[in-house]
Amino acid sequence: MLCIYRYDTLGSTNDEAIRLAREGAPAGTVVWAGDQNAGRGRMGRTWEGGAGNVYLSVVTRPEIPVALAGRISVACGLALTDALRKETWQPVRTKWPNDLYLYGRKVGGILVETGAARAGRLEWVVVGVGINVSSHPDVPPPAHPATSLAAHGGAGDIETLIPGLAQAVVHASESVASEAGWASFAARWPAMDLAAGAITVLEGGEAFEAVGGTIEDDGALRVVVGGEARSVRAAEVSIRNY
Repeated sequence: MLCIYRYDTLGSTNDEAIRLAREGAPAGTVVWAGDQNAGRGRMGRTWEGGAGNVYLSVVTRPEIPVALAGRISVACGLALTDALRKETWQPVRTKWPNDLYLYGRKVGGILVETGAARAGRLEWVVVGVGINVSSHPDVPPPAHPATSLAAHGGAGDIETLIPGLAQAVVHASESVASEAGWASFAARWPAMDLAAGAITVLEGGEAFEAVGGTIEDDGALRVVVGGEARSVRAAEVSIRNY
């Protein structure tokens, strides 16, 4: 069951969801803002937006070891693409580790933040979701360009989108705690993710060309570099065929 807190404007939906999680809010607690002015992205970046887009954060409490927390972003990305495709008929895809793409341009992103571990398991997880529905920022090179659902005639109704997106996040977060649940997401990943192919990886200040192949058990990306397999985790990935 979802418990949705709706705001006209917030600094960051993730900050509010984290506050609620720390106070004991149950899984399925949702923070939804019509706009936000201090949104965060991965690695300390800001998330630009405007009114008419999706700003959503969901509290989840999966029974998952800390070492496997990387599964959550991967699974939530895939679940969100399913929900968006169903509601908007747009061919949204994922890009490891936390982006949503539409026709080769970034249309959304995911930010997963976690609470302190107890007995080797996470106390809570907050999954932030930002989706460009009616507008998108003008992103200068070398960053990948952005787009919006509306730019391709498939904006959908935000009032309708929010519950489906939030439920997709809850289901994905809980599912990956089991090996069978994770296996189903991992099996689908190569067909849905743009990183399953020719990519450039930036990891620890080193940039190298690689071919993405599969997802590791902990959510890491398995790539081939010069004929040798390698796992990447805290990295940035650029798609070379776009």
